[in-house]
Amino acid sequence: MMLVVASVLALAPTAVMVLFLIVFLGSAQSINVLFSMDITVNRLMILAVAYLLYYFTVDTIIEMMVKYIAEDGAIYYVIVCFIRMISFHFIGIVIGLSATTSPIIAIGLALIIAAIKFLYWSKTKSMGVQMKQ
Repeated sequence: MMLVVASVLALAPTAVMVLFLIVFLGSAQSINVLFSMDITVNRLMILAVAYLLYYFTVDTIIEMMVKYIAEDGAIYYVIVCFIRMISFHFIGIVIGLSATTSPIIAIGLALIIAAIKFLYWSKTKSMGVQMKQ
């Protein structure tokens, strides 16, 4: 019984991690196809896992520091997006992408993540305003 409960409780975080991995992999694959970069699926999978590790470790710390400095607003999302672009570019170089391919993937993924986060922020902000009224 305890094994079943532990399995069920571990399922939710695992599902969230897989969802993020699919988002990173799908975005990288879309950018790969869009710009005809011919990156192998194995390389994209390694890249997606590396981005996922960065996103859940270092990126969270950077977001907290930027939020403390810039508050919560549009400038916050611009700064975090720029830092992600630089970080994703360096991760791509470490993984072995070329100097021309890495920035394209980095900029594309950072902009996709920024768009998703900004839309979520604007939705919660508008819902907060509606709830106050």
